[in-house]
Amino acid sequence: MANNYEQFSEIVPCANEEQQTWLLARLARADADEDLDKHTWCDYAPNPLHDVWIYTWEAVNLDALMDIICEFQVKFDIQEPWLMSYAYTCSKPRVGKFGGVAVIAYRGMWDAMSTNMWIQTELDKIKGV
Repeated sequence: MANNYEQFSEIVPCANEEQQTWLLARLARADADEDLDKHTWCDYAPNPLHDVWIYTWEAVNLDALMDIICEFQVKFDIQEPWLMSYAYTCSKPRVGKFGGVAVIAYRGMWDAMSTNMWIQTELDKIKGV
């Protein structure tokens, strides 16, 4: 049996200690939420210069994480987009189990596209669909 993973490691820039403290507290509050599947939640830690490091070894609840990132952007009027990508990996070479996702959050809104979505979009262009 093969194990599938969603893995990432990113920095959320914070302009000051207040932003870092708020973001860490908000992530901790989500971490304590009994309705949140702990298997799909990310890890996080303070990083030098007031930033926050977020990462995962196995899986990510992208909706929950991006809701927090967008809340952070709105609360502190963050004007810079935040970008992340994560990899779909597998412990064995299984067909269709590798790829990735690109995510962008900007001023409280976010969107994501997987490599499979991109491939389908480009294929549709080639075929004139």
